[in-house]
Parts: sequence; structure tokens; C-alpha cells
Amino acid sequence: MDDEINEKISLYCVFCKSTSFVVPSDDYQPQPGEMLTCGNCGRENDYDSLMRLAKERALQIAEEKMSKMLKDALKGTGFKIR
Repeated sequence: MDDEINEKISLYCVFCKSTSFVVPSDDYQPQPGEMLTCGNCGRENDYDSLMRLAKERALQIAEEKMSKMLKDALKGTGFKIR
């Protein structure tokens, strides 16, 4: 059983859901508290809020995958997960 979860989670504009942001270079790493400008709608997004949303999505994905793994592991044993 593969216990590793590999999933790409993109930051997206909270206003238009675009994943395009204006950054000075491809290897640019935003800093906490920084405002990022959406490349689509031009509105500013707080980097901390974007990261919080991405972490929430990561937890949701992990819970879904773990639930599926547990259900698969219990198949045929007589135990059921609701």
C-alpha cells in the first residue's frame, strides 16, 4: 500500500479563482503578509489567506484519501465505515 499522497495544490485568487499572479520572476517566493496581485482581475490577495486556503484544501484531500484507503483496507473483513 502506498502511504504517500502527492497532490498539486495551486493558490487561486479569492475573487475570480484564477491561478495567475503577477510576480517579478518565476522563482519568486512571496513572504508572509505580502499582497499578491491577480494576473486576471488585478485585485490584491493576501498571501497568508491564500496559504490558509491551500492548507485547508490539503487537509481535505488527505482526509478523503485516508478515508478511501481505510475503506479499501477493510473490504471483505465485515467491518464497514459510514
